[in-house]
Amino acid sequence: MGTFDAQTFFESIPADEAGGFAFFDALLGDATANENGWRDYKDGRWYKNGPLHTADDIKESERKAKKYLGEYASAFSNTAGGILIFGIETTNETPTSLRLVSDCAALARRFEQLGPNATDPRAAEITVRAIPSGPGESEGLVIVLIWPSRVGPHRAMWDDRAYFMRLQSSNDIIPSALLRTMFYPRLVPQMRAKVEILVQRVPGAFAITTTLTLANLGPASAEDVIVSIDPTSLNQQWHLQNTPHWQQLTANHIQKLSYTMPPNLMIQSALTLSGTCTDSFVLKVLIFTHNTPMQYIEEIIDRGRLHDAAQDHQRIVIERNATFYSRAQA
Repeated sequence: MGTFDAQTFFESIPADEAGGFAFFDALLGDATANENGWRDYKDGRWYKNGPLHTADDIKESERKAKKYLGEYASAFSNTAGGILIFGIETTNETPTSLRLVSDCAALARRFEQLGPNATDPRAAEITVRAIPSGPGESEGLVIVLIWPSRVGPHRAMWDDRAYFMRLQSSNDIIPSALLRTMFYPRLVPQMRAKVEILVQRVPGAFAITTTLTLANLGPASAEDVIVSIDPTSLNQQWHLQNTPHWQQLTANHIQKLSYTMPPNLMIQSALTLSGTCTDSFVLKVLIFTHNTPMQYIEEIIDRGRLHDAAQDHQRIVIERNATFYSRAQA
């Protein structure tokens, strides 16, 4: 199994406590550290286990600890892995302030105890780390790294006791049709994407226009096609324009195709994402249909490549088969 995004982030946290805490303190207000498909933050003040807390407070803390761990272990295990950070509050998905766990070591120990029973089947691996706010301090952060799995789907064992998947910055219950295919694999459609990226220089940034078209290589038809294009590497003024046969779902960057794609069909209706970026552009496309596991396409276009494309007035063209998450973890 290769390195996944959340693992890379986790391993970039300094090993010493002071450095680790400073690492997260520096993320406050940084939109590039937003919640996304593999990272989430939680206010840590819900955890109450001290002698001044009531029995009801402690009982509620235990319920929430099980709920959080079960749900996120299920969601991240069923997709591409992820990291959950307790002790930070967000505003519009951006980490904005410290809301520390009162006893980070105790909560970390409890998560380690709960980990083996958080999901059924058991999650591949859960790594927990406590980072106190200073020497001798009990309050701090708790970091939970959840590895992707090849033996899912995984069901949360507490509270909702549901099968979750990670979609952008939220956990959703896996639809029954998709869950059925995860239990009973069958012929599925193989999606292929063609992406054309137009790059232009503007003062202090690159203007990016990305056009996406999809094809179904078969052998099965692709029904209820949903595409999510991650806009987080662009500025907050990004825009996604659809064409006939696409309709917006819960957010503008999540679009649903209005008809079934038979095998060997490339649709002519494109999705166009536009915005600006000051550094590299990260293209991430998630593709869902009710009769196939999640597929994705990811491409990182560094600043040098953007500069060359803008200077030469050449479009960057990416054409490739989408990757199944289950295959990517093999």
